[in-house]
Amino acid sequence: MSTSNSNSISDRDSDSLKLTDTACDDRQPQAAHTIVEFYSGIGGLAHAFHSSSSGRGRVIQAFDVNENANAVHRHNLPGTPVSSSSILGLTATELDDLAADIWLLSPPCQPFSRQGHRKGAEDARTLSFLSMLDALPEMRHPPVYILLENVLGFERDEVTYTRLLKTLGQCGFHSRSFAFNSLALGIPNSRPRFFLVARRSSPLPVPASVVPAVSSGLISDVSWLVEKYRPGGSQFPPTLQGYINETASARRSADLVLSNRHLWRVPAQTYDPVWPHDARSCCFTKAYGTGRPQGSGSVLVTTPLSLNRDDWARACQVYLAQRPKVHEYIDSEVAAALARELSPAQLDKVNQGKPLGGKLTRMVDEIRSRAWAEAPHVPECPLLKFGLRFFAPEEMAALHGFPSGFEFPEELVSCKQGWKLVGNSLNVAVVSVLVDYLLDDQKCE
Repeated sequence: MSTSNSNSISDRDSDSLKLTDTACDDRQPQAAHTIVEFYSGIGGLAHAFHSSSSGRGRVIQAFDVNENANAVHRHNLPGTPVSSSSILGLTATELDDLAADIWLLSPPCQPFSRQGHRKGAEDARTLSFLSMLDALPEMRHPPVYILLENVLGFERDEVTYTRLLKTLGQCGFHSRSFAFNSLALGIPNSRPRFFLVARRSSPLPVPASVVPAVSSGLISDVSWLVEKYRPGGSQFPPTLQGYINETASARRSADLVLSNRHLWRVPAQTYDPVWPHDARSCCFTKAYGTGRPQGSGSVLVTTPLSLNRDDWARACQVYLAQRPKVHEYIDSEVAAALARELSPAQLDKVNQGKPLGGKLTRMVDEIRSRAWAEAPHVPECPLLKFGLRFFAPEEMAALHGFPSGFEFPEELVSCKQGWKLVGNSLNVAVVSVLVDYLLDDQKCE
C-alpha cells in the first residue's frame, strides 16, 4: 500500500535526495542520520537502529513519560538525551527544530490491543500520536524516514490507521505495512507485531509474489525480508537454553521461583510451561509475573529435565482433583482472619457482596494474601517438582533481541518493573531488519 508523492519537495529535501543519489559513490561517504525516538521505552528502537547493517547515525532525542523506562534507557544508552515531557501538543515548529531525518515510533498499544477495550482514536492514550499526525503536514522539513511499531490490530482501527495513511500520502511518503513475528528470525519466542515503514525518497518495493491484504495493505509474508537482509540463516540460538542467564536468575530467584502456595493459588491451566530445549515460548506482556499469567508469557521448567509434557499433563490432572479441597481449606483460613480483623459492619459488607470502597478492598486483599502465605497445613502441589520459575527480565530482553550487555539498574528498577518494561517493549532484531529495508534506497544494487 504505497502512496505517490503528490507534494513538492522543499529545497532542503532536494539536497537530501541529492545526497542519497550520491551515497553509493565511493567518493561520497554516506551521511550519518539523525534520529528521534518517540515513545522510546527502554530504547528498543534505538538499539534496533544501531544493530542494523544500514544504521549509521545517532539518536539525538528520545521521548517517554515513563521514568522507569527512561532510567533503563539512560543506563544503557547514556549518550542519548531522554525527555519525560509529553509529546502531546508538540508543534510543527518544535518538531522541525529537532532536525531529524528519521522518526522511530512505538505509540501506546493498549487502545488497539485484543486484551484492552480497543477504543482506538477515542482512547486518551492515542491523543499524542494523533497530534503528531496533525503537525506533520505543517512541518517545513519533515523526516525522510518513519518506522512505527504497534500491536496487530492497529491496522484494523479505521480512524487511526486510515488517518495515518492519509497523512503520509499528503506528505509525499511511500509506505508499507507488515505483520512480523520474531519466530521468522529463528528466535524461540513469539511476538507478532504490526509495523509500518515509510519514506519520501523512493517507493518501497516488494516481490511480485507478495500480495498485501486488500483492506489494510498488510503484508504477512516476511520470508523475503529475512532472506534478503539476514542471509545465511538465523544468527540467534535456536532454543531457550541459549537465553538462560544463570547469574541474573540466581540473583533474582526470590522473585522468579513459583512457590508451592503460588501454584495452588493460580490455576495450573493458565501457565504455559516450556523447557530449556524448546524452540518456542509465548509472547511476553506487561502482565508477566503477576497474578494473571494466562496469555502473559511462558514459565520455565528447571528441574528435573527428565520430566516431559506428558508428566506435566498427568500432574495437572492430580492438581485439578486436589485444588478444590486446598481452596476450601484456605477459604476457611481467610474467613477466620476476616472475622478477627474486620469490624462487624465491615464483615457484613464482605459477606453480602456489597461495594467495599478502596480502603476496605485493600484491607481484604491484604488479609487474603496473608492467609495464603501463613496457612499452616498447605499440602505439596503436584506441580512443584517441575521447578517452575518466571524468566528474569534480562532473559526476556535477550529473547527480544537486546544486546548482550543490556542491563537493568536494579537500584532503580525492580524485577516486577523490569517484566512490565520488557513486556511493553519490542523485538530489536525484527526492527533492525525493517530498518535495513527502509534505508535500502541508500545501498548500491
